[in-house]
Amino acid sequence: ELHVLNTHAKVFLADNYLLIREGLKSLLSAAKGFHIVGEAENSQELMKGIKATQPDLLILDYALPGFFSAEDIKVVNSLSPATRIL
Repeated sequence: ELHVLNTHAKVFLADNYLLIREGLKSLLSAAKGFHIVGEAENSQELMKGIKATQPDLLILDYALPGFFSAEDIKVVNSLSPATRIL
């Protein structure tokens, strides 16, 4: 459950396709309550970005280059324990 009161939910986008990231940014910008804090096109950018931004929500492409297993999800959780992953 995502609990964010009186503020915008910080969202991080991870997809190797720019078109997908741009589309998600457009949709979320039009919706109230979301703030894009970062994006990544590969697993290295993802790990650095998650650590730096500590987002509330990570929208993750399951086929992100360099991102292979449930172990990678555990790493994301260790870098930012409060982040929910979609």
